[in-house]
Amino acid sequence: SATNLKIYGNTISDHPWGINIGADNTSSTATGVAIYGNTFSNWSNWQYPFNTYHTDGIIVYNNQTGGAIDTYSIYNNTFTGTLGNGSPTGYVACGNASACNIFNNLMVDTGSYACNGYIWTYTNGGPDYVYNNTIIGSSSGSDIGIMINSAAVSTASYSKITVENNIVLNVAYGIAGYESTLAQFETDIAASNYNVWGTVSNVAPNMSYNQGGSP
Repeated sequence: SATNLKIYGNTISDHPWGINIGADNTSSTATGVAIYGNTFSNWSNWQYPFNTYHTDGIIVYNNQTGGAIDTYSIYNNTFTGTLGNGSPTGYVACGNASACNIFNNLMVDTGSYACNGYIWTYTNGGPDYVYNNTIIGSSSGSDIGIMINSAAVSTASYSKITVENNIVLNVAYGIAGYESTLAQFETDIAASNYNVWGTVSNVAPNMSYNQGGSP
């Protein structure tokens, strides 16, 4: 268990998972964890063999539901480079049984491979807050800025997300989700305000539900 843990000031490069806090036990807890002021880059060596490794900057989760919701603040981090062509999850991935505040991060994809969610929240709990982040997608033209939920999370447990004051450019989809209906997708976005969205062609990106698959 971790209480008020702070992870900060690190430079992490050439690693598939930069920072990981994970558990598989209902009695494990993480409360008030702060991950901030870190720099992440270079996942290229981990995309071979294809799909063997999934790549992340920061990933947090507890795969056993039923325990306490873990709480994280993830802020003031910088991510540069491509997550690769293997199995990218996201620069920041908040998984099962977590609630994340993700703010003031800079994410710049300098590659040409599609990313299925630079920020991915499939928390089976939440709520999650994403605000004041800058996300610049790759040259692929098919990236997803923010992905919510997943096929691994039951519909009844989908978490709610608030998305405000972000700049998200060079993406095909601003927010995408695994919800099977538009009504559920709209319900799970508690608020989306004051954001700037753009594709590689400088037009408004799509918002999409029913993505399918699992992180």
